[in-house]
Amino acid sequence: MFYEYQHIGLTEYFTVIRDRDLNFPLHLHRCFELIHIDEGQMTVTLDRTEYTLHAGQALWVFPHQMHCLHCTHSQVTIILFSPMLLPDLPLDRLPCNPIISPSPAILATLRESRVRSEQKGLLYLLYTPLEQADRFYLRSSMPQGLLERIFRHIDNHFTESCTLADTSAALGYDPSYLSRYFKKQVGCTYTAYVTSYRLGQAASRLRTSDDTVLSCAMAAGFSGLRNFNLCFRKQYGLSPTAYRK
Repeated sequence: MFYEYQHIGLTEYFTVIRDRDLNFPLHLHRCFELIHIDEGQMTVTLDRTEYTLHAGQALWVFPHQMHCLHCTHSQVTIILFSPMLLPDLPLDRLPCNPIISPSPAILATLRESRVRSEQKGLLYLLYTPLEQADRFYLRSSMPQGLLERIFRHIDNHFTESCTLADTSAALGYDPSYLSRYFKKQVGCTYTAYVTSYRLGQAASRLRTSDDTVLSCAMAAGFSGLRNFNLCFRKQYGLSPTAYRK
């Protein structure tokens, strides 16, 4: 199992991938993922449950859900997007049945769309069948591996101190062990991950609110403006003020 670290701090990350006969090992990432079978069939293992998808069906993968893909013949469309693109979607509850049968017209339009507002609207339409089914379970009720527990702790505490020592103490692990484990599994240090996560949260606030830069930084867990500005410029290539404009 491995973690896809890319794009964690990109607030409006959205991409469409089309592939044939795709097999992909067990992994997880911070993005939402929608897997649609255009032709053939595919088996997707999601959080230890196996689903067989046929042409015309799609499966929702929520952030930090373990999943792998296996098939002998299929044409597949995979849509990946940041949870900050659609902030109304829940992260603390998961659908009992993640499979939908989306409208071909909606999916075709989404594949070709380059307009952000249109992409968001179409994604909301694709999520609607899950909401209408109204059958969810709390994420905390499921058994979780160590990596999932770390991510969940960061999700819940990034506005606080949330240091490696804090997380280690909360989860009952030695900080040195947790540091090595996280770097091996994720490919970056714990501190780098938390900083990138906070920057993504701050960037989302800059785009969607009239709060001051300092307020956005503080709400995302930064303790001072100078460090926030340095980190923000390093990740996004421009200042927070320029990003907002």
